[in-house]
Amino acid sequence: MIQVLKSGANVYVSYGCLSAIHKLTCLSKSADFVDLLKNANILSVLAGILSRKDHHVVVVALQIAEVLLGKYSEDFLNSFIKEGVYFAIEALLNSGQQNQGSADVSEVPVPKETVKCLCQSFERSISSSSQTCKIEKDSVYILATRIKESFFGPEVFDSQKGLTDILQNLKHLSAALDDLMTVPIDAHALHDEKFFSVWSQIMERLNGRESVSTFEFTESGVVKALANYLSNGLHQRKFSKGDPECDSLPFVGNRFEVFTRSLWSDGEATSSVLIKKLQNSLSSLENYPIVLSQFLKQRNSFATVPNGRSTSYPIVRVRFVKAEGETCLRDYSQDLVTVDPLCFWDAVDQYMWPKVQLEPLDSVEEKDQAMECPSSQLQSTSISCQGESSTHMEIDSPNASQLQGSQEEDQEQLPDSGEENTSSSEEEDALPEEDALPRLLFRLEGLELDRSLTVYQAILLHKLKSASETTNDSKLSGSHTITYERAPQLVESDENLFPPGSMDNDEYHPFLSFLFAQRLGLRHKATNPPAYDILFLLKSLEGMNRFLFHLICHERINAFGEGRLENLDDLRVQVRPVPFEVKTKYFRLAAFGSQKVHHHPQHLSSEGRPVTGSLPRKKFLACRENILESASKMMELHGNQKVVIEVEYSEEVGTGLGPTLEFYTLVSRAFQNPDLGMWRILVAPSGLFPRPWSDTAAAFPDVLEKFVLLGTVVAKALHDRRVLDLPFSKAFYKLILGQELSSFDIHFVDPELCKTLVELQALTRRKKVFSESQTDARAAKCDLSFRGTNIEDLCLEFALPGYTDYVLTSTNDMVNMDNLEEYIKAIVNATVCNGIQKQVEAFRSGFKKYVFPLEHLGIFNEEELETLLCGERDLFNMNEVLDHVKFDHGYTSSSPPVENLLEILHEFDKEQQRAFLQFVTGCPRLPPGGLASLNPKLTIVRKHGSDSSETDLPSVMTCANYLKLPPYSSKEKMKEKLIYAITEGQGSFHLS
Repeated sequence: MIQVLKSGANVYVSYGCLSAIHKLTCLSKSADFVDLLKNANILSVLAGILSRKDHHVVVVALQIAEVLLGKYSEDFLNSFIKEGVYFAIEALLNSGQQNQGSADVSEVPVPKETVKCLCQSFERSISSSSQTCKIEKDSVYILATRIKESFFGPEVFDSQKGLTDILQNLKHLSAALDDLMTVPIDAHALHDEKFFSVWSQIMERLNGRESVSTFEFTESGVVKALANYLSNGLHQRKFSKGDPECDSLPFVGNRFEVFTRSLWSDGEATSSVLIKKLQNSLSSLENYPIVLSQFLKQRNSFATVPNGRSTSYPIVRVRFVKAEGETCLRDYSQDLVTVDPLCFWDAVDQYMWPKVQLEPLDSVEEKDQAMECPSSQLQSTSISCQGESSTHMEIDSPNASQLQGSQEEDQEQLPDSGEENTSSSEEEDALPEEDALPRLLFRLEGLELDRSLTVYQAILLHKLKSASETTNDSKLSGSHTITYERAPQLVESDENLFPPGSMDNDEYHPFLSFLFAQRLGLRHKATNPPAYDILFLLKSLEGMNRFLFHLICHERINAFGEGRLENLDDLRVQVRPVPFEVKTKYFRLAAFGSQKVHHHPQHLSSEGRPVTGSLPRKKFLACRENILESASKMMELHGNQKVVIEVEYSEEVGTGLGPTLEFYTLVSRAFQNPDLGMWRILVAPSGLFPRPWSDTAAAFPDVLEKFVLLGTVVAKALHDRRVLDLPFSKAFYKLILGQELSSFDIHFVDPELCKTLVELQALTRRKKVFSESQTDARAAKCDLSFRGTNIEDLCLEFALPGYTDYVLTSTNDMVNMDNLEEYIKAIVNATVCNGIQKQVEAFRSGFKKYVFPLEHLGIFNEEELETLLCGERDLFNMNEVLDHVKFDHGYTSSSPPVENLLEILHEFDKEQQRAFLQFVTGCPRLPPGGLASLNPKLTIVRKHGSDSSETDLPSVMTCANYLKLPPYSSKEKMKEKLIYAITEGQGSFHLS
């Protein structure tokens, strides 16, 4: 129950858990129970509960506190101060909440859906007075006063004497960090020395014998001081490239480099302690409003804005009114419109702009008529309240498109109406071609609405002005008047703070761009400053972990240049991925809407066909011999439509999930063809990365077209939840996510080239240091050789290694110590900047033009994006196979043929396992989540064929992940037949 309370459960669940804990504390007399409460840190939980707004949970928390102090005073009295419970009680007395009491519940009209007051919600009987609150108005004040006067002496009332030694010490160290802000920013040595001293004392406290409570850590001010020092105060400001604040960014980078060195010098243990403290502190500060789901009736609604969709949840009614004094826009003549509460304001902007911009009236009216939809009918992609559809399938192919003349939209019948609606236009199913800058600014009651929020979030946060912690749909019921006006003209700029292709700030710019280029919930800065500081530090730690190789390499280059390090060995750094299930759900909600959020990556109907919410399905006829041409035609026909594509092949009978997954696999392999000229020479495990091209190369336009197609295919695969088999490099995933690369990212493209460049950079750094700060005699003895050889003796030309056709410079100079730095910059620029820039832009345009904006992927890191796109790397965990494989029709998990099969799978190498997966499912990789996420489960049944099963081959139904396995007499015979089947049985779908 304590874990439930820590998880931020809604007020009803919290009240129930607290009530049960209160009864246990009153009735229990066991010493084991006291130990249990201590181990679960009940007091830290109570401190958080006391800061909540609902008086029901606050009263029960105070009752628990009173019982603990009354029965177990010796065990808990000191902890009440250490965990901050006493200070939370003091805050209750000072906040004036005793004057609000139960008025929020008992005096406010109760919605019709409400049956009981919270304090009676767990009673079985229903009385006529069930809506009347039993808790008296001054209960919180009376209880808090009684606890304070009964158990805490006068010495605790003194704010200084009441502090623990740990808290006072941490406050002193926090002040020391604040004092560092007065040291000149360019005094690196002094900053490093003082920061190391202060930070080592902080970590000594955090790792000490006496634990630091969450309250002590939060109240000490260490988090605020650390965030302020590391960022030089920039984390609380919004700035862009060219602002004066950017001048201090290199110094900020140096501070984070020092911080990285101090955290990772002793391994991951130090950073883990800090992360855990930050996460616990954030949990104690979180206090989000809860919308009670039992108040929301599940009903079918139609949202006109933004796309005219049917929703299975309540809609919001909005009246859009032109702002007073706005002369550049037209009045929106509509009265109330229904808005999807889960859409973002950018989508509302796209809907409103054609209707309110100043243009000929006839044109606007035509657009209005084209976009209006009768309320009695639903669009082709609408969803019924039962979630059922009666869609039919269409076949599209390069030949079939000529016969059809015009494409018909899939039809869907309402469960309560016999009418059908057929649309002759596919405009409404198309997604915007590109991300437009904001054109309209929306306000509610004079306050600007945050465009990063959904309509629901923005209105809810605006309406939650009462002291009540809970709300219901009455907050969103009725109509809302939203004013609109012309948004200020903005100039679109790069997300990065450093110009693309500029290597002058190569030291820290990838990390700093990640840290400062995107807004980090700036609205929390005003509403909850401590939480904002914690979020910034957590983001900083994530960035330090992500760019660990960059920061460590740069520190070692400086050490080598200054003579503190003799060699640059052991530069490899491993960065572990983090779980991403929650991110995946959020991504699908933001990118594709709520109707496409499911618990499994692939959903099948009883017929084995994929079901994706309310989306219609389209069949496409593909040609195996021209797979990329088929992919191009498919994207041209359906790339910008909100439909799920199912593939079938010419002269083959198979259709459904299996052929579709195989189609994406074949397309993935076709894109890896070296003859296309898209990639550097593939060297495992580096993965695919664009090869450099000069703009003047004759083949370059064709390469760009292929990257546009690749971007569209990848985006459509994400939309349709298809797994690809594209081994992109980590550096290319960074480019997909909009991150800028530096010389250190070449480590993920060509490790040997990166190591060579790092050593050459270290030589240039050493030359610069010794020429500026050392005597001539010392400089003469300085070793500037590369692995024992002078740079001039290497006979290096100004050419890109491996790509002599790429022109680095117009001159034919040889590389020497004087132009070595220029040579390094030219190689880096060609490898990860200008040489691949247009290819990446073409790939990203494929996303934006046809499917969805790439910005929605920004919540993922590189490893998570690879899993989302290509599934799991590890194919079979043999310890879990039995848990996720179904045996039927003559086989059980203990059948000899099944045991032989599992042993064979365990003996297979990785390529054979991939071939087996493709044979059974149509794809050589498992979806995100592995074998457990395969839906339907992999099923193995006994195959009844000819009299002699020894001659039969295994067969499959890929749409159902169904393997028909003959009962071979021996393991050797089964392995022989299985290898033959998975090797020769690919490439066609026929009846088995």
